[in-house]
Amino acid sequence: MSNDIIQFDPFDPKKIYDALISRCKKARAWEISCIVDEAWTGGILDFDLVIEDGIFRCTVITPTLKEAYVVVSNSLPVIRFLDRKNEP
Repeated sequence: MSNDIIQFDPFDPKKIYDALISRCKKARAWEISCIVDEAWTGGILDFDLVIEDGIFRCTVITPTLKEAYVVVSNSLPVIRFLDRKNEP
């Protein structure tokens, strides 16, 4: 009789890989324009940022536009988003 203990391991590399590839295939680049609080001093961001005439133009890569807005609002002190007509 062996002393090996068999435990269920929920770690499934194939499932994780499939989910990652699926998310990558759905990803798009979204351009979000917003006005940010002037007291913001900068920091590390998960997206590209260009500031023109006080308007922040963020290029975010996510599967949906809603997720793009969430990424921007979690990273910057947004006062107001501009041109939200394309938001679902």
